[in-house]
Amino acid sequence: MKVSQSLQLKRYLAAPLIASTGGALPEVAGPHLETCLAVPPGDSDALADQIKYAFQNPDLCKKIGSAGRQRVIEKWSWRESAITTAEHCKTLLSSWKTK
Repeated sequence: MKVSQSLQLKRYLAAPLIASTGGALPEVAGPHLETCLAVPPGDSDALADQIKYAFQNPDLCKKIGSAGRQRVIEKWSWRESAITTAEHCKTLLSSWKTK
């Protein structure tokens, strides 16, 4: 999966994330209240509520930011990307050998 480098950088810097639950974002963002604050797509009231909640809970935001950073390191670091790419290549080459 192609993950936005901008999103990865923000996660790497341990910035707390408020993310939509639409599309592929949940896979990148992770679970609500663990690695992000999640809102339904197009729900501006929910977004406003989560922004307010973030300002009212700075300790939780630090925890979410740190957990998000760890998630990026574990799933989308250059090392992990190289390992995943190598695994895909091995699978592809194995399928060609059997033909």
